[in-house]
Amino acid sequence: MLNPGNPQLVESVGLYDFMRRFEQSDTYNNSFSYQALEALHNWYEELADSIGEDIQFDYVGICCEWSEYKTSEVYEVYGIPLKGMSRFLNEEILSDHTYVIDLDNDNVLVHEF
Repeated sequence: MLNPGNPQLVESVGLYDFMRRFEQSDTYNNSFSYQALEALHNWYEELADSIGEDIQFDYVGICCEWSEYKTSEVYEVYGIPLKGMSRFLNEEILSDHTYVIDLDNDNVLVHEF
């Protein structure tokens, strides 16, 4: 987030440029699928709209804050039991603790907590 008392130059980053920044990085180019990058771009745009402030684009920070998992993996990583519960109930439990974004490729984005 930008500091209102300290004006800065703000760059609007469209979806193409957002994806391109990740693709051009030697370190972070394989961090997210295309579906995940699109979902993250949309999430940050909606966040900026909802708080009424610009958000500084920091792809390294995004890579540290978010992880993409296969749906079957995410619950094992966070210790949520699969037996006897549906995928949607598990997502609801995880969503109580952090942000979870379902992707069309059967993966899930999780905001690390």
